[in-house]
Amino acid sequence: MANLGFEAIELEGVREKNLREVYENRERQKGKCQEVGVKVVNFCPVLPDIVNLNEEKRKKALKLLDLDFIWQDQWDVLVKRNMKMLAMRF
Repeated sequence: MANLGFEAIELEGVREKNLREVYENRERQKGKCQEVGVKVVNFCPVLPDIVNLNEEKRKKALKLLDLDFIWQDQWDVLVKRNMKMLAMRF
């Protein structure tokens, strides 16, 4: 992204598996971003189960948002939480 002239980027965590991978590698990602001179300004969790009609799945997805607060605190980024997304299958 830096090679394309971008100075700021958005990262996403898509569903639980990817969100956890992004979370676990956050320090390495932060270091790489600093190395190339790109600032992460947004982090967007993509968790369709937040609006799932199944209460257990919905609660589990809402609990994953706790990881986002760590992004917000450690990276000083805006965490987008769009809970209006319709439940759908990808």
